[in-house]
Amino acid sequence: MEAAVMNNRGFSLVELLVSIIILLVSLLGLLPLMIQSINANLNDDLRNTAVRLTSQTAEAIHSLPFDDADIMGSSTGVLHTRAADGPDQDRKGFPKPSQTIRNFQQNYVISWNVVDRNDNIKEIVISVAYSDQQREAQSHSAVIYKHRKP
Repeated sequence: MEAAVMNNRGFSLVELLVSIIILLVSLLGLLPLMIQSINANLNDDLRNTAVRLTSQTAEAIHSLPFDDADIMGSSTGVLHTRAADGPDQDRKGFPKPSQTIRNFQQNYVISWNVVDRNDNIKEIVISVAYSDQQREAQSHSAVIYKHRKP
């Protein structure tokens, strides 16, 4: 025989509201973590773009002749720069300093310092500077060597 259930009303409105409030409070606790994750991902995109611009600049420098004006140096070093608003920002295969990241424009400053080590070797320090989401200055650097072809 089946026992008759005396209380078959289900959940009351108060019980439902309490459970929804508990759920909302727990989800609001996760909100700062999600915002921090989004900011970290955006900063990673900015850094990855700086790394890519450094690599592209190195490739452009390697493709230039040894005596090109864009890689002229001295024993103490000569600084060359590409800025987003400069007139020569995209000459000779150099990457453009203004990049679109997640539908907004990010400006980078690409610079390289050329030091003549001897008549056949140039040391070139490439630096890509930018501001992250917190407006803090960041940079990525690399050192390459350009050899005179025999």
